[in-house]
Amino acid sequence: YLFILLYQRIPTPEEFFKQYQICYQRDAYQLGSVGEVSEEVIKARLYRAYPSLIRDIHFYTLCSGDPRFDDVKYSTEVDKQGVDLIVSRGGERFAVRLHNSSEAASNWAKTKEVAGSFSAVIDIVLDNPNRIGCFNLYNDQSLDYLAAAMDVAIGEKLDNAN
Repeated sequence: YLFILLYQRIPTPEEFFKQYQICYQRDAYQLGSVGEVSEEVIKARLYRAYPSLIRDIHFYTLCSGDPRFDDVKYSTEVDKQGVDLIVSRGGERFAVRLHNSSEAASNWAKTKEVAGSFSAVIDIVLDNPNRIGCFNLYNDQSLDYLAAAMDVAIGEKLDNAN
């Protein structure tokens, strides 16, 4: 994300890898209990993660341009909890998790504990993507789902307050 902020464009997969090396140079090849891993292993992992980066940025851009949402933010702090975006609507903040429709991705999302003052955690599953070039991307149906899920959460909060 630093690359995008600095250069105002999406990095190539190669630039994504190089930026990772710059940002995490001192611990780039330490992965916790796994121990040391080779540069090739890190590179392969990042190249597999690259399409997800593109999807996340694309969905951020879609949300940012949608008047139904008051504010859209990315935070490195909540990203560590598996939250991809913080989207506000009607004075409420929502944690949004983006993932594909695989069972592994769904299970991974469920393992993350989301802390913070969010009205709800909303999962947006990439189950009917738009194919653009070599990328599967979120679409207007995903935005509609997010808006509807927010409406439900806001309605439930109002019901509980009465």
